[in-house]
Amino acid sequence: MRNIKYFIVTIVIVVLATSVARGQILAWQFYGSDGKATTYTATTNDLNLETSVISRGAGAPASGGSTNSMVGALTLSADKNEAIANNAYYEFSVKPKAGYYVSLTDIDCSIRIQTYSAKTYQYRYSLDGVNFTDIGNPVTLTDENNNGTFQPTIDLASYADLKNVTSAQTITIRLYAWGGTLAPDGSTLINFGFGKSATVDVPTLFLNGVVSSVPAVVSANPKIAGWEFSAYNTANPAPATINAGLNNANLNASVLSKGAGLTAGSYNFAYVSTTSVTASKAAAIANNEYYQLALSPVQGYKVSLSTLKYRFRCVSSGPVNNRWMYSADGGTTFTEIGAADAVSTVSTGGFEYQLDLSGISDLQNVKQQVLLRMVVWGATANTAVFGFGRILSGSSTGAAINSIYIRGIVDESTSTAVSANPISNGISVVPVNGGKSLIINLHGAEGRDYTLQLMSTDGRTLMNKKLQFSGENNTVDLPCELPSGLYIARLTDKNNRIQSFKFMQSVNF
Repeated sequence: MRNIKYFIVTIVIVVLATSVARGQILAWQFYGSDGKATTYTATTNDLNLETSVISRGAGAPASGGSTNSMVGALTLSADKNEAIANNAYYEFSVKPKAGYYVSLTDIDCSIRIQTYSAKTYQYRYSLDGVNFTDIGNPVTLTDENNNGTFQPTIDLASYADLKNVTSAQTITIRLYAWGGTLAPDGSTLINFGFGKSATVDVPTLFLNGVVSSVPAVVSANPKIAGWEFSAYNTANPAPATINAGLNNANLNASVLSKGAGLTAGSYNFAYVSTTSVTASKAAAIANNEYYQLALSPVQGYKVSLSTLKYRFRCVSSGPVNNRWMYSADGGTTFTEIGAADAVSTVSTGGFEYQLDLSGISDLQNVKQQVLLRMVVWGATANTAVFGFGRILSGSSTGAAINSIYIRGIVDESTSTAVSANPISNGISVVPVNGGKSLIINLHGAEGRDYTLQLMSTDGRTLMNKKLQFSGENNTVDLPCELPSGLYIARLTDKNNRIQSFKFMQSVNF
């Protein structure tokens, strides 16, 4: 039996006094609808959010309809600007109840088009209902599958406006669509919209995020590992271990596996198992009843984990109790994550969850293998099929959507990259004051006149300034707050010697 280490730190005490829901906070399944509804209330709605309703703009009236959908004949628009002018959109709102905050991380949806319908869409958001900001880039569809097509996940985590929004504001999200044409018979009653929901457990529009009673830490770090299961079904069940389809180039292959106490199961678009009837966590640990994710950086790199998101399918007779744990010593010692055991939402189609890892120091700047283990127990039948997945149901058509993903940073194992002709090997750069300033320690470097360039890893120059330092430790105020992420600071002295430094800003906004 593994040695399980329990610990309590100050942050856990805080969590015990707060309310936090992470994962699927709103969803719409349209099973049983004729597609013509003017409005449709969310079928999943976090208890601490006001009721959300999807509605139509004037340019998206209902037409002939479509079963298990919400569709309309959008006013013909040549481009996004015309679609905006024509009010050719679907809209829903997100508003926390008094005393709560909401932060958005992802949108997933299935879109149904027809031959002459609108083909291009883009989401937009507003905090005042008037001024809207684009989300991502326009997406153009080609698949006319009658059941609809799941779309690539829309990532919202990098939008600071959509983090820790209070009840004083309402987030309005619209999906605009354009590019339709007249049918040969002159008809414009061509459907574009959400669908289809194969069963009551299959949402075709769902919003993921965090609802909390205190401001939440929500990472905007990139996805470094992800697993999707669209290729697996009862005829082609998932193998015992699966390498991540999305894997950072500086990670070794990240692997999903199961403990010896779980028996491989079979289900469409999922990685599932059955297990024995186990009543307690201790028994589940002893019986090796767990799922596990393994990540390790390649030599010369380190990894810092910030968020684990996963979609978990659990039926009423399955193991509804679970607890995530981690190990950074090769699996000898496991430490529990969070303040309490979790109870899974019963859903045959799966339910989205998120786990914050950013406050766990053992999971930051790790140079060796990291194991994340989900121990499960509480099944009342050894035939219950449970596990990860079920993004797609009724049809495997659509984007390869990750049922599990991890956000984080994979960086060189030293925070300083020294040039061949360095200014000084002792210079250091450290972000302070919530990402508003840098402390630059010269550590005996000659000269006081420098040029500082600050750049993001995608090549943007955030600052280019001539500086005159007066001593060893120098504080430099930045023109903007730095969100979480990896940055490069480049110092050039009067002799044109250049020295670059990579550093990670870990404060989340």
